[in-house]
Amino acid sequence: MRYVVADFETASRADLQKIGAWKYGQDMSTFPLCLSIKVVTDKVPSFTRCMSEKQLHALDPELMELANDPTVIFIAHNAGFEQAMWKFHLVPMGYPELPPERWHDTMAVAGMKALPLGLDALVTALELPVKKDMDGHRHMLTMCKPDRLGGWSQHNEYNLQILYNYCNADVDAQYGVYIATQGLGPEERHTWVLDQKIQQRGILIDREFVHACMDVLEQVRVPMVERFRELTGLNPTQRAKVLNWVNEQGVALGDMKKATLDAILDPDDEFGIEDLNEPLPYYVHEVLTLRRSLASSSVSKLERMLQCAGNDGRVRYATQYHGARTGRDVGRLIQIQNYPRGEIGDRQGLTADILADAILTRNVDHIRDLWGPDIFSAIISSLRSCIVPEKGKVIVSGDYAAVEARNLLSMAGQHDRVEQMHAGLDVYSETASLIFKRPINRKDPSMQKEGQIGKNTFLGSGYGLGPVGFRARFAPKESIDLAMLAINTYRKDVAPLVPKFWYGLWQASVDAVWCNQAKAYSYEGIEFRKENEFLTMRLPSGRKIWYHRPRTATSYTPQGDEKPSWTFMSYQGKKFRRHLAWHGMITADCIQGSARDLIMGAMKRAESAGLNTIFKVHDELVFEEVDRPDLVTTVKQIMEDIEPWARERKFRVAANVESMLRYRK
Repeated sequence: MRYVVADFETASRADLQKIGAWKYGQDMSTFPLCLSIKVVTDKVPSFTRCMSEKQLHALDPELMELANDPTVIFIAHNAGFEQAMWKFHLVPMGYPELPPERWHDTMAVAGMKALPLGLDALVTALELPVKKDMDGHRHMLTMCKPDRLGGWSQHNEYNLQILYNYCNADVDAQYGVYIATQGLGPEERHTWVLDQKIQQRGILIDREFVHACMDVLEQVRVPMVERFRELTGLNPTQRAKVLNWVNEQGVALGDMKKATLDAILDPDDEFGIEDLNEPLPYYVHEVLTLRRSLASSSVSKLERMLQCAGNDGRVRYATQYHGARTGRDVGRLIQIQNYPRGEIGDRQGLTADILADAILTRNVDHIRDLWGPDIFSAIISSLRSCIVPEKGKVIVSGDYAAVEARNLLSMAGQHDRVEQMHAGLDVYSETASLIFKRPINRKDPSMQKEGQIGKNTFLGSGYGLGPVGFRARFAPKESIDLAMLAINTYRKDVAPLVPKFWYGLWQASVDAVWCNQAKAYSYEGIEFRKENEFLTMRLPSGRKIWYHRPRTATSYTPQGDEKPSWTFMSYQGKKFRRHLAWHGMITADCIQGSARDLIMGAMKRAESAGLNTIFKVHDELVFEEVDRPDLVTTVKQIMEDIEPWARERKFRVAANVESMLRYRK
């Protein structure tokens, strides 16, 4: 068996961080400076060697032989970058294509095992003897961009040799990472390969519509900024000074975060204007409204779409495989996972397509007639409309409805509630009725408040949330007694088997960590076991969730009594540090991980049926297909035809599937 550990060093006028690896590789100014490889044959590594750009153009015989051997796997860290460079630079030189099946990504394994994704942080976390060369890294940064005059004067023989040595050291570090982390396993490797193919299809951006959105915003932004300056004498970007100005007007405001501004500007929210000591002056309300619109990060996504779209208008690698511990993806580049839901559904008779057509006219008065005065919110609500199918095709979206709540109840054995949800019973109203001990219909305008509490209780209490947390998150204006009533109702009347599930899982995890041997402890078929430097939780699907370096610990009950617990290493906030586990976290990992396995199973079935997935967002799959009469029905059948492991646990899923010409929620 042979495999190759490979790493490119490149130079370009393009900004890799802004536009992503695929467009960077396509950019006319991008070129490889070198490629280092380490060939491993039957577990015996060769010396690492580096090929210069000139050697690559000469078609290096060893590299050509390796590339032509279909049994040889190329290993890289963040292999999407190496795949792009190979495709757009080495293939034109004369080397053969290397499909995703010929690659292995050590970053993918790091994500699967909840380790740091960056190579330097990963090497440190694994305590490998080979360290990333940080001096060489700084040197690389000077080599990959033009000099101050826009040329490449730094690319002399001396500096290039330093770069070659750095590239070799990176390959040695990547080899060490591979030996320490090994592979994904057959099933998860299949998932990763399929993910790479989907990523490389790309998401088509309607660039004309994006430009129309930006033109409309520019029409309203200039007068908005002028009005802001007229009222405050400040620029909207001067956050600290704007906050001081607001406080000087007699309005006690702690920060300028969007959630804070939403709370005092939107009277329907839990915290309203009436909570201030004095009524909010109109001119302060206007200033804060302007600030909220002008500072919206959602607007910057428009420019990012144009930056990241390739020559064919498609954005590739917009999500990160296994970005979360549970196995779910996270957003990259255009951050499609974080698009606001928008307010289109709140306006009777208005659809996303009607609003998009209005935006394309660039007529601000026409948009105001349809939407109202806040043009910024109209554009933010239309971000999804920027994603379109190619001509002659449609987008099909399939979304699992309330999948986490259904999975949790099924896992816990609370099948009566699962069947009620599947039959279409309004479980949110029923939960509210149990809390308030009278019939509640949340669709009745006079009962919306109680209905919302019922919904929040049903959806928000499944992972161990207590009364204090429930009140802070869902009902800050209500009493702690009502929060306690809601939590107790959920635990005793709505889903009494769920708390039993929490604590059963938790005890199995504690027993596995505290045991001196690598012994398996299970609850309801979910198995915990120590495996070398990890604790693993094996889900019903057979896939594992990994916790690095578990250690025994002691925590305390609300009454102050000691109880056995455990900690693990986790990479959060750019720091790899130890965290205390608890029953709600373990339950959430189990349920969200299983939801991920459901969506991945549906994705594989769809691909086997010849459907083209273009991206996935949490519990939603999005396809780009030629329209046909049975398309929606076919997607729905595929998504609801769940795997045997899910059927055995009496999972009941429902997929909401729609066909559209512009992506929408």
